[in-house]
Amino acid sequence: MPSYNLDLSGYRPMVSDTVPDGRYLAMVDDYDFSKSKSGNDMFTIWIRIVTGPYAGNVIIDRLVTQGKGLFKIVGFMNGLGLPTPKRRLSVNPEQWKNRKVYIDTGMSEPYRGRPATSQIDGYSRYVSEDEATTDAAVVDGPTVEVQAYGEGALGEAIEAEDVKAFETTAAEVVDASQGDESAAPAPVALPASAEPEMLSLSDISL
Repeated sequence: MPSYNLDLSGYRPMVSDTVPDGRYLAMVDDYDFSKSKSGNDMFTIWIRIVTGPYAGNVIIDRLVTQGKGLFKIVGFMNGLGLPTPKRRLSVNPEQWKNRKVYIDTGMSEPYRGRPATSQIDGYSRYVSEDEATTDAAVVDGPTVEVQAYGEGALGEAIEAEDVKAFETTAAEVVDASQGDESAAPAPVALPASAEPEMLSLSDISL
């Protein structure tokens, strides 16, 4: 058959790449807002490693906005340098895109026979040299109201099965078109860079 023009400009992976456990400088590529299996609001975040031998690998994180899932989304936003006051607030996810952040990765637990992949265990703030002199521009985009700490937000447990089920469904789509992935490369030392500003959520009054 004649050559076929395949448009991959809108492609987004549905399963995280596998990289050695460690800390990486990364950038938020994209996000999606949807519902978990139980109906809770959930952000899916595509985060791409930007430096070192694993640059270009994408790790996917899923942030539930109710219950104990708030702890993770607050850590994500603090890692991006965005304020999270202890009250209801409107967030603009367009402001997340193209921001750099340090991510700490680990391996997920195998689920229903599927092999483990890399997951994000934590975020730390990346501070550029000129960040202190300029304020982030306000970008127009959708806003979503998120219940922050201080209003009984931690009353329910995060529903891990919702996220696992979401990941399994996405992985099955990939399996239909791809074969087995090769084993992850052996760990190498990450490049030494300026020590990131460490943020702690311990001062948040629950």
